[in-house]
Amino acid sequence: MFGNSRASDFGDDKGFIGSDFSVGTCLGSSKEAVWHLKDALDKGVAWPHALVEAMGLWTVREEVVGTQHYRYLIQDEAFNWPLLGRRLLGEMGSSVTIDSKALVPSFLAELPRSVIRKSLGIEKYRAFLNYWYGVIVEQAIQRAVDDEIRKERGSRGLPIDWDPHDESYVRIYDESKDALITKYRDLRIGTNFDETAEFTYWLFKLRLENSEKERIASDTRKGLDWLSDHPRAIYKSVHNQR
Repeated sequence: MFGNSRASDFGDDKGFIGSDFSVGTCLGSSKEAVWHLKDALDKGVAWPHALVEAMGLWTVREEVVGTQHYRYLIQDEAFNWPLLGRRLLGEMGSSVTIDSKALVPSFLAELPRSVIRKSLGIEKYRAFLNYWYGVIVEQAIQRAVDDEIRKERGSRGLPIDWDPHDESYVRIYDESKDALITKYRDLRIGTNFDETAEFTYWLFKLRLENSEKERIASDTRKGLDWLSDHPRAIYKSVHNQR
């Protein structure tokens, strides 16, 4: 189910941009991707199609833009395409106006998986799926368990306007959220603009290591069902901090 992608599609050079460069300065293959996106949009290509083609050209694993550190490949396995999408569209200035809440659901709704796979190539598409399951579906599992806890409390006559996150983490990962964050930060090296996605992917890997196959399949189905019932909530998995 989960394809472990190598980093070959992202090149060997980490492609850092020094902090003395201004926002919008590009390096190497990132320039080609930006130019392709701009040219495609100028020709009237719909932005999701233009964007996925530009993502296919991008090979920089991580970069520093201004004071922000962007890492597009999590643990050398998961392609953080929403982060790259926001980065690329940000280069277009006022020529593209897309609500950040609409970027991910619109991108997925407009593009068949076959188009995404063809544009990204096999390796990068596997990394795309790793992000889908390891970040988006993983956070959907968390929200599905949140909902279960609220229903349980409601059936017992307890208040439901209560934050269930900590109990959800204990049910899914057998530890509190605070304890898991501490472990993650103790193991982690460096900083990144999108720490939420990296933490969630680490939780995903932890769950796979510690759960039986039947439990993994059940939890994954629970997350997919939640996403099916809440399609517009997908952006929260990549935009909001829990």
